[in-house]
Amino acid sequence: LYSLICTSSADAKNIDSIYINGFLSQGYLRSSDNDYFDGSTQGVWNFSEVGLSFLVPLSDSLYFGTQVFSHRLGSGADSSLVVDWAFLDYGYERWLGVRVGKIKMPFGLYNKQRDIDYLRTPVLLPQTVYMEGFREFLVAIQGVELYGNLDFSKAGYLDYEVFLGTVDVSGNAGYIGNMMGLMRLELRDEPLDFDARLGLRGVSLSDLDVTIHHLEGFSFIWTIIPELRLGYSRFQASVNVALGGFINSDVKLSENSVASIEYDKGKLTLIYEVLAVRMGVLDNLSLEGFETDGWYAGSTWHFNDELSAAISYGESFALGSEAKESYFTSKGLPRYLGWQKETTYSVSYQLTESSLIKAEVKWIHGVGLSNPFETGFVPKESWRVYALKASVAF
Repeated sequence: LYSLICTSSADAKNIDSIYINGFLSQGYLRSSDNDYFDGSTQGVWNFSEVGLSFLVPLSDSLYFGTQVFSHRLGSGADSSLVVDWAFLDYGYERWLGVRVGKIKMPFGLYNKQRDIDYLRTPVLLPQTVYMEGFREFLVAIQGVELYGNLDFSKAGYLDYEVFLGTVDVSGNAGYIGNMMGLMRLELRDEPLDFDARLGLRGVSLSDLDVTIHHLEGFSFIWTIIPELRLGYSRFQASVNVALGGFINSDVKLSENSVASIEYDKGKLTLIYEVLAVRMGVLDNLSLEGFETDGWYAGSTWHFNDELSAAISYGESFALGSEAKESYFTSKGLPRYLGWQKETTYSVSYQLTESSLIKAEVKWIHGVGLSNPFETGFVPKESWRVYALKASVAF
């Protein structure tokens, strides 16, 4: 029952049948030339998570769970406490259950556990698939979900989730922020550029209103043998973007999918995941659609119970493929705005049963995971990111 989300490596506390669990982490992140997150070229301590979760059994088959959570990443990050998820869970049988409320979204193999440091060696999940800039779309949905586990005997078993609902997002959330930057880029040589047009209408980007009319999707994870998992998850959404009288567009997020394969045996874990995003764009833009493709391959080696190391390589393409780099060059901009390629080395050491420290370095080419359409300066093509993090569970 949602144990991967509701618990960390430390045991939950049981107070009169209420299971309580928490975690906190503090990190430091610095990049050599370009901002990986806001302010990272200067070094940022605004890199932390705090979570406290409760799981209450109401009967043999009915549970209530919730988590309050604070997340900061970047110099301008908001550290307010929010309800990260809160749901009622009714398990009818092993093959069928239902959750209602604010539900952690299944996306790829690791999205549900992205804030729990104990469940991975890297400081950050690979950004070429699990982009922090798109976090608001991916954390949780408000709605209903059917789930279950189907036993195929010698062919393994299948975990499935099917969900329907909506998501609260802000105006600078991943896809929307990129489209605003794209509009600014396309209008920059016009007599009235993007910011001038906003000024004439007396509005700013802080007035941007984003509404998710509905979002629906599914996740399948097939465990063929205990060491091998295959996964595929996908969702789509209907989005309205409004900004004063300047913008009022219905945009279709037609595909956001991840295909995954993981092999985990003994001390070795191997993983490969591929991301595909297909979304319409706002009216009057020259591109017919907004696309993002990404992938990564990685491995983790556990030397013993305390020490582990990981390496991964991934690529992300801001407009879907390297061929579309010509969009940037046609506007007199560097081609590497269209992609980002990362090699990441990570190490983790568990100090006690409830505490650990991590270190990570990334060698990066391109800036496609930043907002590549915000071109007020010319970024460096090759750069690095360094990260440290300490975590405690209770």
